Amino acid sequence: MNCKAVQSRLSAFLDRELIGEELFELRAHLSNCDDCAAEETALRQLKQMLGGMSAPEPSPDLADRLCANVLKTRVEQPRFTLRTTVFSFASVAACSALATFVFFSLRSEAPAVLPAAKAESQDVAFDIQRDQAYSMGLDATNGANVMSVANYAGR
Repeated sequence: MNCKAVQSRLSAFLDRELIGEELFELRAHLSNCDDCAAEETALRQLKQMLGGMSAPEPSPDLADRLCANVLKTRVEQPRFTLRTTVFSFASVAACSALATFVFFSLRSEAPAVLPAAKAESQDVAFDIQRDQAYSMGLDATNGANVMSVANYAGR
């Protein structure tokens, strides 16, 4: 363990919250490192001093002051009228309806658009490959007879 890790766990060590290997590593580090051992001693003394102090008693009028502040805060908050409540509900309902409409309209169009775009891109790619083969003087059919759809329909 390094000094930073030990110093971050000193409070847990003093409160007996560490167990297992972590506890053994921390104890070993404290026995070898004078700086961390001094930090542990100082923190132990501070905890003992604070533990020996008594808690201050609240003033007798604390409950009355707290209630007054809570009531004051409640009175100062704006009240919602029926008009603002209805307007808020209508706004949320309209936005929700619009979002639903947009979602379903985009969702219904998506399947129709994607296959057409895919088929079109495949046609374009085929046309480009065919044109490149012909421009280089290659025969894309490897000398086979080509039958067009028009010729096939006539048979």
